[in-house]
Amino acid sequence: MKKLLVAFGLCLSLLLAGCGVGKLSDVETKTKDLKTKDELVKALGEPTRKSSSSIGPLSGAVYEYDASDGTATFTIANDKIVTRSMESKK
Repeated sequence: MKKLLVAFGLCLSLLLAGCGVGKLSDVETKTKDLKTKDELVKALGEPTRKSSSSIGPLSGAVYEYDASDGTATFTIANDKIVTRSMESKK
């Protein structure tokens, strides 16, 4: 019985972890007032995809989050969010 409960708990945890960030409208609501990369990661977790580069003191990154109904993309320069876009699945 104990093994069954542990297995059930593990499966439930994996299922919930796969839920992602919700819908694009949820992402928009959670991130509309955010200004920094750290705030973004705190609100949504680590991105689904991340690419980054730097030249001297300048750094930039693109964070993409897969939502249930599309993709949210954030462009970050020197740890500040400079653009955000929400693209629905078609």
